[in-house]
Amino acid sequence: MGDRSEKKMTRRRRKDRFTTTPSRLEVNVRAIPPLPPGGWKLCTSKEMALVGAAPKNYLSYGDPLSSKTLGYIAKKGRMKADARECVTEEIISKIGSMLPLEIASSKLVRVSKHDVRFLSRNFIVPGQDTLVHGIELVARYFQTNSDEVESAFGLKNRKQEHNLYTIDNILTVLMSLYPKEIRHLREGFFRMLAFDAFIGAPDRHGMNWGVLEPLVNSSSIRFSPIYDTARGLFREYSDADLIEKAQQRGRECFLENYAERSRPIFSTGQGQTDNHFSLVKWISVKYPHACRNTICKVFNAVDILSIERMLQQRFRRIITQDRIGFIRDLLSLRLDRLRKEVQL
Repeated sequence: MGDRSEKKMTRRRRKDRFTTTPSRLEVNVRAIPPLPPGGWKLCTSKEMALVGAAPKNYLSYGDPLSSKTLGYIAKKGRMKADARECVTEEIISKIGSMLPLEIASSKLVRVSKHDVRFLSRNFIVPGQDTLVHGIELVARYFQTNSDEVESAFGLKNRKQEHNLYTIDNILTVLMSLYPKEIRHLREGFFRMLAFDAFIGAPDRHGMNWGVLEPLVNSSSIRFSPIYDTARGLFREYSDADLIEKAQQRGRECFLENYAERSRPIFSTGQGQTDNHFSLVKWISVKYPHACRNTICKVFNAVDILSIERMLQQRFRRIITQDRIGFIRDLLSLRLDRLRKEVQL
């Protein structure tokens, strides 16, 4: 009886360790700036259609349907680690803004005393352009709709998702739908893949990227800004988890294992389970000129010391030095490995 109770308590402690609300020692919520009152409104999902699993509202400074209104997707983190998730997504966004990429503008705020939100600027101008998501591009290619694509290809199964979203398949879709714009769209696509590989983003599904199409003739078709990069950089681990795992396995071994386990949704289509490193290596061999060069431009622009300075300047009062150190070391490891894969 005693052994059974002890095992039950151990399981409970392990579970709690992964779902603990970030404490003031881990995320200093008071250091996150409150959103100044007045002029803005949090719209519900009934008022504004929003996609994605994370809880969110639409924050609007005026009529959300007006082309002149400033609006943001106001995301909350999931479960009890909400503040940590929001902070991590803002860190990823700010790192992206330091690279030769088009990243959706963002900021980290509190809309009330304890309600932390990651605000992602809405880059779609109502009445002027529309975002065609990745899965919608595939549906258009097959002359059907997104629901049919999801059902026919079994996209709720991760393996089937990999089988559909191969690099060759996506390039075929883009070439078929936008033959005149393919060079610019291909460059935007591979810049996004390079950023995801550097960060270790595992969740670039068919609603997390797309093409911006104009509704008026004055605009041009372009690859969408990078948005909704919510996972990676230890957002699933508390500080206590990180320290404990580093002590158990050795810091370098833990970091290498964490980096290896991060797998993109996009794949080579070769029947293997790709991580970001193998995917980038395959791209550099299969597309050695324009596509490899695009990826290399992103990797060459990374400066780990500048990223660390940014983390210290913007986040040292919000997260601990332990977490900043783990993020810095992981990014350094990932960059070294990626540069080797493309032979930089």
